Amino acid sequence: MKGFDCSHWQGDIDWDKAKMDFVFIKATQGVAFVDPKFKENQREARKKDIVLGYYHFAQGYTPKYEAQHFCRVVKPRKGELIALDWEIKHKHPVEWCLEWLKEVEKIQGFKPLIYLNEATVRRYDWSPVVKNDNGLWLAKYGWNTGWMGRPPKSYEWPFWAIWQYTSRGRVKGVKGWVDLNFTPMNKETLRKYGKQDDCNEIEEQYQRAKKEYKEAKKRYEELKSKRCR
Repeated sequence: MKGFDCSHWQGDIDWDKAKMDFVFIKATQGVAFVDPKFKENQREARKKDIVLGYYHFAQGYTPKYEAQHFCRVVKPRKGELIALDWEIKHKHPVEWCLEWLKEVEKIQGFKPLIYLNEATVRRYDWSPVVKNDNGLWLAKYGWNTGWMGRPPKSYEWPFWAIWQYTSRGRVKGVKGWVDLNFTPMNKETLRKYGKQDDCNEIEEQYQRAKKEYKEAKKRYEELKSKRCR
């Protein structure tokens, strides 16, 4: 299956034309930033038959605080995935990422993927993250022509879950260059990396019903006061 990832840098996306199998939407960055297009992209992508994931762009602050920020913003529904996007230079990248991954798993109840480029995978000992059973989303572009080349190695991981093979892809409905991804899995299998219960969706339904009840009660009280004077 093929997919793409997006953020506010892609601007307004025509989700009726963006017919891909899966997408990862940028949600947060650091300890305070929320992507300006996150809510809109999430809302529109949820209307489509597409596997949906969300990622956090790490900035190297306290991993616990960055993890908590991500979890305050992202409330995945059943079958939706989450991921840590690690692209920065840091003295202790493995330790930082592992702490973030564990904190998010503790809050969300399932394991995030980790996004790494091939050079970073080769440079450090990622065995603690592998042992923690976090799937690999690996970036390797080769000639970066927009087309898939030879599949990369998975190094310390038994296999990679997702391969980002270019940053110069094109997707209908999306302006400009787009990162393109490939997974050998089908939708059902890929969703097993995501949330496996629907508690957040039930909570959303409850909050909507609660809001609607308050609004209806307010209208009733206003109508009652007018008619009973």
